[in-house]
Amino acid sequence: MKTSEEQCLSLFPDADFVTCPLHAVAIALITQAAPSVTLIDNLPEIPVEAAVTPTPATPLVEVLNHSEEFTALSSAATKTVAAKPKTAASVPTVYSRVNRLLDRVASPAGVVDALTSHSFRRGGAQHVNGCHTLTHRWIFDRGAWNMSTTNKGFNYLFNTSKEDHMISKALSGYSTEAEVKAMNLTAFDAETMEKIYAFQRSLFTTCYKMESSMYNLSQQVADVLIAYLILHYPRMKELQADGLTVTRMEAAVVNAGASVAELLAWSLHLAFCGKVKSEPNQEATHSPKKPSNESKIIQHQSSVIDQLLQHIKRQDERIENLEAKMEGAPSQDKSKKRQQEPSKR
Repeated sequence: MKTSEEQCLSLFPDADFVTCPLHAVAIALITQAAPSVTLIDNLPEIPVEAAVTPTPATPLVEVLNHSEEFTALSSAATKTVAAKPKTAASVPTVYSRVNRLLDRVASPAGVVDALTSHSFRRGGAQHVNGCHTLTHRWIFDRGAWNMSTTNKGFNYLFNTSKEDHMISKALSGYSTEAEVKAMNLTAFDAETMEKIYAFQRSLFTTCYKMESSMYNLSQQVADVLIAYLILHYPRMKELQADGLTVTRMEAAVVNAGASVAELLAWSLHLAFCGKVKSEPNQEATHSPKKPSNESKIIQHQSSVIDQLLQHIKRQDERIENLEAKMEGAPSQDKSKKRQQEPSKR
């Protein structure tokens, strides 16, 4: 989950509910007495879906099932789109003018690789940040930047998603290379989801369907937060049975037409699903590295050579036995003679 403030900091769930940031944000939302923008600003913004204009290739079933997404079927949508002022993104900037100039002269000059936006605006600093073999001091020394540009360089280099993910994973108790996914409500069936959604609306009353959109919470974010509230409910109840969070959750689940026993069952189901997902990752981390193709070929060749050597030994024994029968000498004497012949030579 990414925040919308502080340059989009990443939040990863923690195994311990006391230090889990998602659980802490969820508790703060359900315990607030009135709507507040302080917490909502730190959560991802609600995505705005753009209206789609139907084309001759658009299936009729798609248009009928999702009529609200098409501008031609909604007069209000067309009025809204027509009344929209010209955004800043549509105004041509110096970057677009330079790009047009580059497109005009690149082909006659024989340029094959295009100049990336990171290289054009930031000297390649953030573009190179994805390469783990480069260090930041090389980029600073190469540019010989002044102090003001160096400050920008620090922002571009150290305030990136890659560095933020590594730090956030380490603080949450994960490996920096681990793939961490937040829980949601997709593990439940449709009937259980209806009860959980009613339970969710009863809990997030201060950030659900408010007149001002700045107080509303995205449905995807609400699903993640309610999942961690349900997951850690037994531990919260064990810690303080009469706490504000526990009492509000129990009252909300009763208002939703469910029971506390069902809430415990939901928590058990989420814990089981999380355990099943984590087991393959643990097996992958502890499993030894797979041999390369070269090592496999070498092992195969060595086994073939061993089998050939054993076959040659058996052939030698058969020849010795055959010679012994033909000449009437014991096979042991024949083998001794063969060993002595190379030494004489």
